[in-house]
Amino acid sequence: MIYLGDIEEDILDVFENGVEDPVSVVALVEMYADQLDEEGTLDDKQKFLEILAEQLETQKDVTFKVSWDMPKQLLKWISGKNIKSYETLRLNKVLPVIMKCFMSITIHGDPRELLLSGCEILGGLSAEEETIEYLRVTKDDPDLGIVIDNDLYLERSPGDFFVGLKLHMVYELVYTSLKRIDTLYPSKYLNIAVTSFEKIITTNAITMEDPSIILRRAYLFCKTYMPNDPPKEVVLKDGTKLEGATLQDIIDKEVVVQGKLLKHLCTFAVGEGLNGSMDRSEVQFYHLMAQQKMPKTPFYETLVDTKLRCYDLALSFDIDLKKELINCVVESKRIYKALPKIEDVPTREAQRLITKGAIKLSFSYQLQKMAHDTSLSLHPQGIIVLSSLYYLVSKKHLCPEIPLNDTIYLYLRFVSMGIMSKTYSNCALDGAIRYFMWVHMSTASSLELRKEMSTISPFILESFFECFLIKVSVEKLTADKTLQFTLFTRLLCCAPQDMSFRFICNVLRDFPYIQGKYLIIGILKQLFTTKFPKQTTGESKEFAAIKDNKSKEDDLAAHLSKLKIDDSDLVTTKFIDLTLKKMSELTKIISAALKEAKNSKVEDKEFKTAQIYLEFLLSMKTIWSKDLLESLEPDFKSLRAHEKVEAKLKQLLA
Repeated sequence: MIYLGDIEEDILDVFENGVEDPVSVVALVEMYADQLDEEGTLDDKQKFLEILAEQLETQKDVTFKVSWDMPKQLLKWISGKNIKSYETLRLNKVLPVIMKCFMSITIHGDPRELLLSGCEILGGLSAEEETIEYLRVTKDDPDLGIVIDNDLYLERSPGDFFVGLKLHMVYELVYTSLKRIDTLYPSKYLNIAVTSFEKIITTNAITMEDPSIILRRAYLFCKTYMPNDPPKEVVLKDGTKLEGATLQDIIDKEVVVQGKLLKHLCTFAVGEGLNGSMDRSEVQFYHLMAQQKMPKTPFYETLVDTKLRCYDLALSFDIDLKKELINCVVESKRIYKALPKIEDVPTREAQRLITKGAIKLSFSYQLQKMAHDTSLSLHPQGIIVLSSLYYLVSKKHLCPEIPLNDTIYLYLRFVSMGIMSKTYSNCALDGAIRYFMWVHMSTASSLELRKEMSTISPFILESFFECFLIKVSVEKLTADKTLQFTLFTRLLCCAPQDMSFRFICNVLRDFPYIQGKYLIIGILKQLFTTKFPKQTTGESKEFAAIKDNKSKEDDLAAHLSKLKIDDSDLVTTKFIDLTLKKMSELTKIISAALKEAKNSKVEDKEFKTAQIYLEFLLSMKTIWSKDLLESLEPDFKSLRAHEKVEAKLKQLLA
């Protein structure tokens, strides 16, 4: 049984002696808060919070003493028990009183303690955890999941809703506390706030339905932060005075450090804050080249608007995006400079090991950089994303002259990190780098692209293609998958043919994703039969072939294997010249796959692979060695479900 009269009396008594015994205040408030949260009605909770709010406002000395714990206690009330994600906030009974309590401790609490407490809360906010907790406490709510046809019902994601609500309160707490701290070294406290923003961004960028909720707060913080006016003189504990040039030197250095922190947060926020969304620069440029109308997507328009605010903020910080982008390229190249020349690695097995090792290099480099780099550098991922945003703002390219090989280094560096650890997976960054590739390829001929790629290490190139194919294989959205695989196919066609063939064979032997194997088999015929153009024939024709293709969207391999290149302006060589040696090597790979599928059922992926290989061989029958085709007959006939392929096998051997 809850007796609010007794609770009020106890609260008044403990606050009366709170200056000498603040721990008792904290303990009593926590005890009653937990009891009311479990057993009380909303009216009981509202009354209790009103009593607490009055004491926090009137007993300012006590508020100063207990402010270190109050934010956590107050945020406990912001849960599914007291606030429903679907209801209008202005009608809620407890929320206005919670905000009133927050206002009192923000104004009257100890600013240093409040900053530490607020930043701890800020860095720990998680939309995923909020959703789990909300579903737990509201599992018996009769209105949950029921669509009510009136203006008082709002469709909200519980995770986004509660993170946004708590972030609103904690943000004001942190920001105001920074302004209230009187110090000669404000950068020390600003660094704590910046770190907490990094944590909340990293935790929620992918899990939130609308990650711009956090990004907008980070933007607002960077834009409006202003340190207190520096003191005219400072008296140290030993009585020494700091003034004049000595004091000014400290102040000037602090201004520089604070500027670096804000620039870092700005680039970090835009680089990591929307890493679960596709880069719109790539999408817009792709549709421009394809001569297609850009579809309207309100969700992405909101995200782009937030990104563009960060872009304007970066310019106001005098960040030279072009210079910083070049620095990213230089650093990326440095990571791979120790790779050996391919002629120094004679065996195929050793070459494969080095290729796989190259994919891990960037991740190792990043871990070492985190351990040893203490400089307040700009976030490289953010620099790349901001550089691509230049196109959305101006419809011009920031760095159109960037070489294709430089973009390959960037892609390998950052995408391989995401493959090694989900922490570094970043769709927006990947798309921004692909945008730079599209820009270069829109002005370069196939021959120029092949010449350029022939100057880069084959280990780098093969690692790049493997990372690219992994990303395509795991992409779930059909439109994004099509866009990425179109670029992948174009690059693979223009790559040096020896490297391309070696990469294809490695994929067919041991690629970890079966979807990637299907995609490669789907374009093999075009690689072997399409003549290599001596100059670009116009990207629009190639894209038109994609647009007019009537294949089913889910059959991406078939959809993209029919890419056409105009028959004018062709030279005699193919994208990959099909020799007897290459036929023999591919036949061995097919034979090994058939043996692996020997006991598989029709629905198994191994049997599907065997069927796809058979379709490929049928399409290549007229130019494939008959002896090699006949050598595969026993393998096909040994399949457990060989009757499913018997008719087509007869066609192949006829």
